Amino acid sequence: MDTLKSKYVLKNGVLISSPEFGHFTNANLTDEIAKAYLQKFPNQINKFAFFPDDWQNVGATFKVAQNDVEPKPAVEPEPEPVMEPEPVVEPEPVVEPEPVVAKPNPTKPKKPRNPKPETET
Repeated sequence: MDTLKSKYVLKNGVLISSPEFGHFTNANLTDEIAKAYLQKFPNQINKFAFFPDDWQNVGATFKVAQNDVEPKPAVEPEPEPVMEPEPVVEPEPVVEPEPVVAKPNPTKPKKPRNPKPETET
């Protein structure tokens, strides 16, 4: 990425974004753009790490026509994902299980229980 030589350097991670000026980082910021931006928004000087001492005087006399500056996007915007409606899923009916009934085993007869013999104590 080729950076332009400018007397105005933005702080790390700062992006100038304005409908009138476009989007700028240090990679595409020029003196003319910075001067025009600061002329319109002088309180934004806190976004700059380096700037000329006479930035207020230089910026006050500088005028930029709307067509003179063609901003380049600092970052290419990603296309927005296409949101498709979610299909409507009908819930399946709940089927109650049949109750389990214990049935006697016809192949094996039950033995009668013999109680324990009582012992005399």
